[in-house]
Amino acid sequence: MPEKTIINDIQWFMEREGEIIATSEPFEIDTERIQAFCTAIDNREWVHWDEERCKEQFGGVIAPLFLLPALYPTLFFQSFEYGNINALFYGTDKFRLLAPVVAGTRISATTRIARVAEKDKAITVYYDVTFNIPGKDEPVAAGTFLLRYW
Repeated sequence: MPEKTIINDIQWFMEREGEIIATSEPFEIDTERIQAFCTAIDNREWVHWDEERCKEQFGGVIAPLFLLPALYPTLFFQSFEYGNINALFYGTDKFRLLAPVVAGTRISATTRIARVAEKDKAITVYYDVTFNIPGKDEPVAAGTFLLRYW
């Protein structure tokens, strides 16, 4: 795993506005993770549970929409560590699942600082994130994540 970047001040983000700052290592989305997540949120849709039926239609059970955004902090912190700053995950904008994520798929997340907004001695960083299957051209999901730093 590559060495992590330690971020010690909010200026770091402002200097990188518009840049891709990281692509995570591929992370496997397996059946156990899909079904554990579905259990936690009481999601009983057949596309996450009926392995035989899903195998015919998709190639296996598929991940629910909100699994990928829930995993984003894990993928983000593969590359970064906070030093002398505070942070809160603030929300998401326009998150879209663009293709089914079948159990057994490996996913990576590419993060670009789309915008930095300053307010009250703090900043909000808008990260445009694409979730990709290594070796495929089109992302399987995309969205904007907002983090507040001070």
